[in-house]
Amino acid sequence: MMKIGIRPFQASDATEVYTMLKNTEELHVGGLTYSEKAVQGWHVTRSKDVIVTAEVEGTVVGFIAAKLNDPELGAA
Repeated sequence: MMKIGIRPFQASDATEVYTMLKNTEELHVGGLTYSEKAVQGWHVTRSKDVIVTAEVEGTVVGFIAAKLNDPELGAA
């Protein structure tokens, strides 16, 4: 059985995560375009968000990024 590990995003995950973003439509989310440099800084610029990676045998195979308690969501 394959074991999937879940752990917090680290700067060293940026290249693999960016490659996943680049190969999907998710590179452009909410009017934002994510560059590899921006993803490399997520551990700092998105430190209040929850970002976790899934890995199998040391290779990142997925990630989830969630913004919690965003004050803009309630703005109208």
